[in-house]
Amino acid sequence: MKGGPSMLTSSLFIIGLCLGSFVTCMAERISNGHILISTQRSRCPHCRHQLRFWQLIPLLGILLQRG
Repeated sequence: MKGGPSMLTSSLFIIGLCLGSFVTCMAERISNGHILISTQRSRCPHCRHQLRFWQLIPLLGILLQRG
């Protein structure tokens, strides 16, 4: 079977990253008293700069920004 277990593992890893990112975002919004659903994109909690689309991609954004 071509790509069997490794394809499944990769897919589950990516889904886990996305779900983890979503849950973390919702937890931060709830703890800070913000609304859960917003029309605005996420902002840096320190400087309030609106995050770019590539900064919102789980793991890739952190790696490209070096932390």
